[in-house]
Amino acid sequence: MPSNGDLTISEVAARTGVSIPTLRAWESRYGFPEPLRLPGGHRRYNESSVAAIVSVMRDRRSGLSLEAALERARASVPSARPSVFAAIRRAAPELPVQVIGPGSMLAISRAIEDECYAHGDSHVVFGAFQQERSFRRAAHRWRELGRTGDHSVVFADFPKVRLDANPVEVALESDSVVLREWAVVCDSPTFTACIAGWERPSLTSGSPRRFEAIWTVEPKLVRNASRACVGLLDGVAPELAKAISVRLEAQGVRGNDDLRNATIVTNRVVGYLDQLVG
Repeated sequence: MPSNGDLTISEVAARTGVSIPTLRAWESRYGFPEPLRLPGGHRRYNESSVAAIVSVMRDRRSGLSLEAALERARASVPSARPSVFAAIRRAAPELPVQVIGPGSMLAISRAIEDECYAHGDSHVVFGAFQQERSFRRAAHRWRELGRTGDHSVVFADFPKVRLDANPVEVALESDSVVLREWAVVCDSPTFTACIAGWERPSLTSGSPRRFEAIWTVEPKLVRNASRACVGLLDGVAPELAKAISVRLEAQGVRGNDDLRNATIVTNRVVGYLDQLVG
C-alpha cells in the first residue's frame, strides 16, 4: 500500500474513477488537484487529494457545476490554504495589482457595499475584516446588507463562529492566510463586484499599512472570489456552505459586457476618496 504522499496518478485514477486525462486537464485548467512533483517530473498525490477528488464527483452528482465543486474541494485539502485574493489572481493573472493604503481600500469597499445594497436583489455578500474590531465599526452597514440579501457572511479573528448572527460571523484559524486579507465580495443577479487585498508585512515598527489589491466587476472573477469564501465557510458550516453554493449556481454567471457597473462603482469610489482626503 503506498504511503501518504506517494500515490501515482494511475493509482489515484483507479481509486477515484476519474481518468488520467481528466485529472491532468483539471490540473492544467483549474490548478486542482495539486500534486507533488518528483525531480523527474512524475506526479505524486496524498490521501487528502484522493478524498477531495471523490468529493468533486459527489458534488457533481448533487448538481454543482464542475468549477464550484472543484473550488469547494480545493478548500478541503490542508495544503491549499484558501485565499480570496489568490482565487482572483489565479483566475486572472493579467489583472493589475495596485499597492494602496487603508483609505483607498475603505473607499472601494464602501462603494461596493453601497451599490450592492442599492440593487437590493437577493445578493450574496462576503467580507474579510482581519480583526473583529474592524468589523464592529462597520457592523451597522453589514446588518443592512444581511437584512436585504439572501446570505451575508464575514470572516475575522472572532472568538467563535456565530451562525445565528446577522451577518454570519466565521472565526478564522490562527494560521489562516485570510487573517492578512481585506475583502468585500458582492454577487447578485444584477450586480457583481469585489475587492481583495493582502496586507504586506511592515518593514519597520509604525510604518503605514499597505495592501496589494485587486478589484473587479467581472462576474466570472467575482464568482471565483465567492467560491473561495464558500470554501472558507465549508470547514465550519458545511450545510450553509452547500446552500450558498447551490444558490450561486442557480443564479448563474452574467456576461462580462456590462460596463455600467464599473462606471457606477468608480464614481462612488471617487466620492468616498474625496470625503476621506477632505
